Amino acid sequence: MELTRADGTVETAVSDRTWRTALGPTVNANWYSGSDHDARREQPAWTAPGADLGGRSRRRDGTAMGWTDAGVGPRRPT
Repeated sequence: MELTRADGTVETAVSDRTWRTALGPTVNANWYSGSDHDARREQPAWTAPGADLGGRSRRRDGTAMGWTDAGVGPRRPT
C-alpha cells in the first residue's frame, strides 16, 4: 500500500504471509441497523505483543479461537 502524505512524501507499507485471522466478536454488521457484538467470542488481549494466536488460544467462553493463516502478502520465492 502506498501512502501519499499532505507534504507529497510517499511511504510504502508492506506485509508478509505471517498474518493470522479468526472470526471475531462482531456477529452482524449492517449500514442501517448497526452491528451485533458477542463479547463471549472475544479473545482477551489478542492485540498484545506476544499474544497466543495459535491453536491453543481460547475465547472468553472457552471455545477454540480458530486462528488460521490469512494468506495476504506476496509469496516469497522458493
